[in-house]
Amino acid sequence: MERALDALSTLLYYYGWLIFVRILMSWFPGISYHNPLVRVLRALVDPVLTPIRRILPSFSGIDFSPVLAILLAFEASRLVGDLAASANVSVSHEAGILLYEVMRTIAIIFIVLVLLRLFISIFNASPFHPLVMLIRQLSTPLVRPFAGIGPRSRSFDTPALVALAVYIASLSVIVWIFNHVILTS
Repeated sequence: MERALDALSTLLYYYGWLIFVRILMSWFPGISYHNPLVRVLRALVDPVLTPIRRILPSFSGIDFSPVLAILLAFEASRLVGDLAASANVSVSHEAGILLYEVMRTIAIIFIVLVLLRLFISIFNASPFHPLVMLIRQLSTPLVRPFAGIGPRSRSFDTPALVALAVYIASLSVIVWIFNHVILTS
């Protein structure tokens, strides 16, 4: 039984990497989806990604369903590995860890996007550069709730600074709750 659980844990771990490779493929437009290897990869991964895409909404135009799918695969791998090592596994504790990982990952992505927007405003990057336009487009929904707090000039984006502080504080609260509530229960 232990060997079967170890094998399942290994398969789930590699499945998480297959999801990652599938997501990387979507970023490169030159990849042919008619290639037999790509078809096999899509046949393996898309049945998991499609339902998660329906459940998890996109934030700021970013689809976080692959993040959830990868975390689910890795956490399931860890759970099965722990189950193989010993029978002392709490499902509620593992669900709390998974929720923490998803929330922490999304908060870190938000922080990075707003930080990039802040750097762009500090260094006076050309507003017509495609990368600058992409970062502004992705971060605008994250900064919009703080738009009335301070002036936004070409040299400094005060709402982005406030948003960054709020998202860092949110991440700190998430980590504190996890360390003091979930780990102690």
